[in-house]
Amino acid sequence: MRASNNKPGDGESRIPTLTKNNVVYTKIRTKPKYLRTITKIFILVRLFQFVLVYLTPNKQFDTSTAILLNELNLDSSYWINKNVLNKLLSWDSTFFIKNIINSGNPVYENEYAFSPLWCKFLRAVLSWSGSNINDDPFLLLKLTILANFVQYLSAISLYYLTLNVFKNTNMKFHDLNNLAFKSSLLYVVSSSAGFALTFYSEGLSALFTFLGLIFRSVYVINYNNGMLGIHTWWDGLKYSIITPLLFGVAVINRPNCILLGYIYISDLMKLISAKYLTTGNLTNNDNKHAFIYPLVGGFILFMIFIKEMYYTPYVTFCSNIDKNSNSSWCSTSITSYLPFITKTNLYSYIQSEYWNVGLFKYWTLNNIPNFLFAIPNTVLCVCACNYFEKKHVVKALQPLIHITKLFLLVVWFVAHTQIINRIINFIPLHLWYIASVLSTKTRFSASENVLEYDPIKIDKYIITIYLYWLILWFPCQTVLFSAFLPPA
Repeated sequence: MRASNNKPGDGESRIPTLTKNNVVYTKIRTKPKYLRTITKIFILVRLFQFVLVYLTPNKQFDTSTAILLNELNLDSSYWINKNVLNKLLSWDSTFFIKNIINSGNPVYENEYAFSPLWCKFLRAVLSWSGSNINDDPFLLLKLTILANFVQYLSAISLYYLTLNVFKNTNMKFHDLNNLAFKSSLLYVVSSSAGFALTFYSEGLSALFTFLGLIFRSVYVINYNNGMLGIHTWWDGLKYSIITPLLFGVAVINRPNCILLGYIYISDLMKLISAKYLTTGNLTNNDNKHAFIYPLVGGFILFMIFIKEMYYTPYVTFCSNIDKNSNSSWCSTSITSYLPFITKTNLYSYIQSEYWNVGLFKYWTLNNIPNFLFAIPNTVLCVCACNYFEKKHVVKALQPLIHITKLFLLVVWFVAHTQIINRIINFIPLHLWYIASVLSTKTRFSASENVLEYDPIKIDKYIITIYLYWLILWFPCQTVLFSAFLPPA
């Protein structure tokens, strides 16, 4: 393996590359000062949010928190509990804390919608650290710190993911790190605001999604004509096993992450095409069997989804001898050979039964304000798709562009639309869009994965409006959340 020659005068400004067996690899390097700055800003932003929570009146709009504190014997006498942490027990966090205290095992059917995996993880870490969860006055403090640490790891992972995704765009070393830095900062101050401050489960899905995408970007090579390549069978094996396991954790935690499965469909189609085309430095023979890897990866992720969403719930809830005591979805088996394959799974049933989630069910007059809350991020995602499809064409982002479009369809026509502000970050396309447009000195080269094109004024105008909205939304939503006020 040898270092490739840079153009005269480039020096250290260009991203270094390594060559092995006539294949060019991009060497990823980080700027430690950016990582330190991300850490400092993350801490400062969270401290700012905690100050806002402290300034919020102790008497919340909803009395559920006070009732829950008494029911679970959580000590409210300590200053930090009374004035800060108890206020974070709002909306879904009340369900999460119940599951955590109950060993991650929900008591009631609807509580299965609140990630037993996440709750078991939090409980396991605290138990491992020696904490007595059932009698710990600082339980909320420890859970909050742990959940925020996961959010911090997600921000750092996004930094490395950005470096890997944009590594072949011929960007200068400083510009690439600057893009990654801005993307991570935008994740820290995203529209999830107060939800990210407490122990909601979105951070875990974002973390494992980013890790899965990092491994994919390492093992799968994107070429300037849109084709893919996998250099060795060992890279293909790691891609087909590691990435679905990482994505699988994200899916088990939040089932909407099953949209990540589209990545394997996209990779499969491109690798099949590569069988008949000469792609970059790979010959036809090298790519002859590469399409097997996304087939295996997609199959593993699909099996994880089937097991967690269909098989395990069916065995748990539908095996009673008294069929009348079973949930209604248990009797919707498609075939007697695989009775656990039902027309609807437990998660979908819970969402429909308890939260009225379904096609057009949310389209009512009283929900118009909630649709308005969703407009900023929706517009941003649409613009991000258009930007990376037609203006700064980054071939490596094509699967995420399609996933973002599918996600928008689900959010607007099936789900509670305003939750886009809380769950969108596992697809970082909109964050890259803002960071790219703000990095006015960043130029992409047509010789690799992108076409040169300066951001047009409309993109800058839209992003400016969005950032002004975010400056208002971020503190306001933090306060509204700690006061147990909508939007949820």
